[in-house]
Amino acid sequence: MLGKSLQIIQGPNIMDHVHGVVRILASIMQLQRYETSLLSFDNCQAHLNGAVALLKQLLDSSGQSDPRSSFSTVISRLGPSSQIAERLEVPSAEQSAFRFSSALLLFDDIVASTVLQQKPKLYDYHQSLLDNVDEAGPVVDLETVVGCQNWVLIQMGEIAALDAWKGDCMSTGNLDVMDMARIATAIKTSLETRLAGLEMNGNKGTDQLRRNFNVLTGDDEQQSRRRATQSSVVTQVWAHAALIYLSIVVSGWQPASAEIRHNVDGILKLVESPILPRALLRTMVWPFCVAGCLAEPAQEPRFRAIVEELRPPSVFGTVFKALEIMEK
Repeated sequence: MLGKSLQIIQGPNIMDHVHGVVRILASIMQLQRYETSLLSFDNCQAHLNGAVALLKQLLDSSGQSDPRSSFSTVISRLGPSSQIAERLEVPSAEQSAFRFSSALLLFDDIVASTVLQQKPKLYDYHQSLLDNVDEAGPVVDLETVVGCQNWVLIQMGEIAALDAWKGDCMSTGNLDVMDMARIATAIKTSLETRLAGLEMNGNKGTDQLRRNFNVLTGDDEQQSRRRATQSSVVTQVWAHAALIYLSIVVSGWQPASAEIRHNVDGILKLVESPILPRALLRTMVWPFCVAGCLAEPAQEPRFRAIVEELRPPSVFGTVFKALEIMEK
């Protein structure tokens, strides 16, 4: 069925089939998540490649000059939204599906790039879609989908690009260590500055997001603040892991370094925090695995205990898979 749908939309004017394209994109991401939950990873790269090609074709066919405008054009074609309160618009089902699927795809592409040691396939779209351009807010908000704020994933994409560049330079014998250090320092400074700000002012900047959720879900202020705090903690976990990732790309495997130890300790303390429900570990599998692989022997039982608390195991298959990787 999916193959037949793809054949129907093939052609130079994909925007004529924008509703169908969005449904196909959502179907691919749903299939990807289903197979991952079953620990079936054989088709992951094929699904990712197909979804990336589809999103690129859709955005590049909108007739706009930049991805941000292209995304807005697609959203408009999928509309209209409805308004239920002053200055609060509720998107249509297809608008929501497009935003949600695009967020998952950008996220998956970045995480996959860390494993493949390649620049993310959607790297050229990051600034327009994920960055807070002119303080207008990002077009794609990863925090509302995967719990981690955009700035961490943007920097992870930069680290993956640095890793790919380093590999290319080493293969040709043309690596400029000073240039690599300059790029790495800029990434590290950005991550550490934002992380420090989050640790000090964890919930600032989320008031509007909380108000929107309150209207849609009926949450009271206490529930809303709890959600914002949990999102802050999840983002901190990812930021610590991104710093570990950067250190490995630049300096190699150095588990005894003070920087690595600090970030592993930070992740472990945050994951063990009573503020964070264990179920949210499903949104932090990558950073949890990164930290666990660099854990000291005395810390290993703590990582095991966190995973063994998760029940039923079938719901947390990816977390148990992460533990399996740590144990190797």
